[in-house]
Amino acid sequence: MYNSLQIGQLRAQLDKKQKHAQTMLDEFIQTQGQLDISEKENIDLKSNLSRSEQRVNELSQELLISKERLDKTQQLLREAELIRSTAEHKVKQQDTDYHIRIEQYQTELEKATNQLIEERERSDLLVVQLERACHRSSAYASQVEELRSQLESVLTASTIHGEMSRRTNDQIEKLNLRITELENLVSVLDADKLKLKEAAANRISLTQLISSLKSEIKAKETDLSATKFQQNVVNDQVIQLENDKRLLVADHAKAMEQMQIRYSRAMNLLKRRTRSVLSNTGRHHQYLHRRLAHMKRTQQQLIRRLAIRSGQLQRLDQLLWETGWKYTQIKDQLECLAQRRADEVLQSMQPKSYQGETVKADATTEQLVSAKQKNPTTCKEL
Repeated sequence: MYNSLQIGQLRAQLDKKQKHAQTMLDEFIQTQGQLDISEKENIDLKSNLSRSEQRVNELSQELLISKERLDKTQQLLREAELIRSTAEHKVKQQDTDYHIRIEQYQTELEKATNQLIEERERSDLLVVQLERACHRSSAYASQVEELRSQLESVLTASTIHGEMSRRTNDQIEKLNLRITELENLVSVLDADKLKLKEAAANRISLTQLISSLKSEIKAKETDLSATKFQQNVVNDQVIQLENDKRLLVADHAKAMEQMQIRYSRAMNLLKRRTRSVLSNTGRHHQYLHRRLAHMKRTQQQLIRRLAIRSGQLQRLDQLLWETGWKYTQIKDQLECLAQRRADEVLQSMQPKSYQGETVKADATTEQLVSAKQKNPTTCKEL
């Protein structure tokens, strides 16, 4: 009775240990699943990290593209500045050329005006001289007429007075000399008139030259105003380009700053996430490794305990089998003894014919006992 209770307790403890081992195996499977989940999370984090790295590479490529665009805009602005400088140089050269030409025209105009003033003065003097000569010629003509009238009167009187003829001849000679002088003076006045006409023609040509010079000066002034307008337009374009350059530089700086901020934020966020994930995964891995080591130790302990228990159970089974076998042997021996006693009693009570059969029965029981000793399992099955 005591052995059966002990065997039941041992079997119950063995069942508990098996259940505990099963629970430990389930926990081990759960931890293995958690490890798989953590590995999947690590893979996802690695994929996210690779995506973030790709995003960072894309941002760096965009940054390089924006830098190339900035370089192109700077090159275009440099070309525009070169064009502006060349245009300014050309405009300055044209201004200097126009100023030089205007100064030359002004000097020529001043010379022409001075010549015109001189010619005007000469023409005025000639006009005055001509008027004086006209007055003189008119006076001389009146004198000539008077002298002619006197000569006629003298000629009429010469017929009367012979002596007076000589005097009149002398006077006539004098008058003829005076007439020749007056004729010479008239020829001189005619030459002065011709000179005056030439001076008037020169004055007209000079006025025409002055008007042509004025028209050329006006045309040059219009060209100069047009060039100044073009220069102003070019300056406005250059100012607009500089403003656009400043705006582009400011926009590029803002974009670069925003991209740098985004890049720094993304990198800081990725660093924080990676640190947190690595720390969490490290702690989780450490916890899982500790749990796994603990489970392995407990598993080894359970295996050892199970081995010990299985050995104990085997020994108990062997002991039980041996005790059962001894019990059966003792029981068989007791039965044999009881049977022998009964047979002896019967033999003592019955005739001798029945003694052979009892001897055969004892032989069969002895064969069974020897078979059980040789192979107890087969006997147990029987």
